[in-house]
Amino acid sequence: MKLSTGIILASMASTCEAFVPPSSISQTFTLKMAGEEQQEDEPIDVSPYYDTANGSASSFYEPPMEQQQFYSPPPPVRPPLPSNSKAIPFLPRPEALDGSLVGDVGFDPLGFSKTKEDLWNNREAEIKHARLAMLAAAGWPISELWDAKIASKLALAPVVDGSFRAPSVLNGGLSKIPAAYWIFCFILAGTVEVIGASEKTKPGYIPGNLGFDPIGLYPKDLAGQERMQLAELKNGRLAMIAIVGFAAQEFVTKTGVVVESAAFFQPAF
Repeated sequence: MKLSTGIILASMASTCEAFVPPSSISQTFTLKMAGEEQQEDEPIDVSPYYDTANGSASSFYEPPMEQQQFYSPPPPVRPPLPSNSKAIPFLPRPEALDGSLVGDVGFDPLGFSKTKEDLWNNREAEIKHARLAMLAAAGWPISELWDAKIASKLALAPVVDGSFRAPSVLNGGLSKIPAAYWIFCFILAGTVEVIGASEKTKPGYIPGNLGFDPIGLYPKDLAGQERMQLAELKNGRLAMIAIVGFAAQEFVTKTGVVVESAAFFQPAF
């Protein structure tokens, strides 16, 4: 009889433990690493993760800090690439153009980029020409508008001709440019190339990244960086088309673009 009574009391005591609030239960989290023996960490208070009012688990659970280091969000999943070029839908997409670079729309009809290395080298060349073209697309009409005025103020001979055409390979007049200017351009280009070569050795380098951001316009987040890279690339591609158009138009019409297209470069009043 006494033995039966003891067993009943022991079972009741163990059953009552289920009704004790979780905040009073000692919880121990154990982490196992491959190749290591199981070790017990210090007991962790799990009460913040429970609704102590009714003793139930809350709907929001955040792993403790010592466990969060073992959790990392999965990498973003890239959408599958189309079989055909986005730029030229009736042509197959070149294999090397895998969408890893910003602005990649599968445009390589002549097959210049056959490998990943070719792709990166061609992007380096593209971004360099794009930046030069943006400078030229602004400098070309500005020189035609202001060169003669500035030269007269400084008592110098203007470099634009009588039709307000800027010096170029097709227009001629390059001999009017002082040698000091060409020397300056050579030194500047060499300096940029040296900086670019040193930047290529840094981790995370992308074609054209020279670390030049004096006023802090380059975003810190990846999405913002890709948006800025795409904007530069699009404007550069448009500038390359524009500068070719300037040269061809002046060669054919024998008139400066600021005169031929005065509505774009001169005020109406």
